[in-house]
Amino acid sequence: MNPSEIRNLFEIALPEVAHAETTLELGHIYMPSGHYKAIALDRPLVVGDRGAGKSFWLKSLVDRRRRDLIGHVFGLPSLLSCEVITGFDPSATGNYPDPRELATLIQSGTEPSDIWHTVIVQAFLPAIIPPELDAWPDKINWVNTQSGAVAKQLRDKNAALVDEGKILLIAFDGLDRLANTWKSTIVLMRGLLQTQLDFSKYTNLRTKAFIRPDLLDDPEVRRFPDASKLVSLAVKLKWDAIDLYGLMWQYLANSSDITASASFRRFCEDFGLFKWSPSDGTLFFLSEEIKHDESRQQALFHKIAGKTMGGKTGGNTWTWLPNHLSDAHGYTSPRSFLVALRSAAIDSRKRKFVGPEYALHTSSIKEGVSSASEIRRHELEENLPWIKDIFEPLKGLALPSRRQDVVSRWRKAKTLDTLLSTSSSVPLPEKISETEPGSILLALQELGLCRMLDDGRVDFPDIVRVNAGMTRKGGVPVRR
Repeated sequence: MNPSEIRNLFEIALPEVAHAETTLELGHIYMPSGHYKAIALDRPLVVGDRGAGKSFWLKSLVDRRRRDLIGHVFGLPSLLSCEVITGFDPSATGNYPDPRELATLIQSGTEPSDIWHTVIVQAFLPAIIPPELDAWPDKINWVNTQSGAVAKQLRDKNAALVDEGKILLIAFDGLDRLANTWKSTIVLMRGLLQTQLDFSKYTNLRTKAFIRPDLLDDPEVRRFPDASKLVSLAVKLKWDAIDLYGLMWQYLANSSDITASASFRRFCEDFGLFKWSPSDGTLFFLSEEIKHDESRQQALFHKIAGKTMGGKTGGNTWTWLPNHLSDAHGYTSPRSFLVALRSAAIDSRKRKFVGPEYALHTSSIKEGVSSASEIRRHELEENLPWIKDIFEPLKGLALPSRRQDVVSRWRKAKTLDTLLSTSSSVPLPEKISETEPGSILLALQELGLCRMLDDGRVDFPDIVRVNAGMTRKGGVPVRR
């Protein structure tokens, strides 16, 4: 393939926007090594930042076609003999209380663990609650008063599943949107974890919760007996650089343009870099050997983007993009990575190359960071609407900056007052104080949106900085 053809494939194959969980093609499924445990049926907690794949894996478990494909291709036979039910997902309707109903239940004094116990019982034993009991308070009261009979039916159901060699799993996602205050969210989260621990005695009735790290890190969430037994089984969703590139190859090899993807697979093989294995003659996946071979993957990317970002000291193109897309915790969202590469390919069409022409121009790769930063900003504002009020006063700030200079901008803009007075469906982090604007920095640090340098100055990663309009000498420029 020539550079122009590769650019066209990048535009066709890679997503234009960051949200693709519900429309993802089967051929785009990529399994980082660390994610095998995340979808294992015996792991009750999956911890991941925004964009790490929590919603993707939930939907992949619930969807029979995706689940069967993952089970066959990645050698997870337990997925072929299970049924998965959604226990909470704010983006979809289901047989569980929504945030408003949860708020009413909590205000009426209902124990959070009783709420989740009833949700799980109803999922595992759909015919047990009398059909005339439609309201959640009535369902919860019935399950509580019939606790002995319910427990027996759960034991019988579990035994029947053991005999059949099947597993029932109930999965929970979007748990940061359980309530409109942090305190209520934590209370509901703790109740869910308590209930999960209680259900861990059943071998074939399983639970799985997809959780943000800041929620699980709150000590109040884990303040119940034997919480450590559950938390010790948590799996962290991580994306190393090699996994980000592996995901990209997967998209390129299985695009909607069958001819272009076939050419790309031959392009890989012509250089002796790696071969593709068809799962059924139409879908192609990286072998486990190639997924772990950084030297061959890096060599292929150098064929596409060159080895350096310009000159002898410009940095390795392979490491440059993941590093500049990472947050303050060093985490790079796969969504941002794919969007940046697509943008870079489109922008490269208008660039002039000094020396060999590559599919991706180094200046265009930097432009890709700007596009990813814009999308990441929108993504953050969807999940954390108050972020906009925090970043707006920082526009034009030169980084790194003194802590007092950052805080003074928030004081002048009365940012803290705005945060506390704005009604939002998403709670403010507990770290944000009602009296000290500097507490905003603590919340941002915990979320990976800023870092404190050794000399006491504040810095923001490019994935946040660029779209927020903060400048850095010699860094990726801010769009005008």
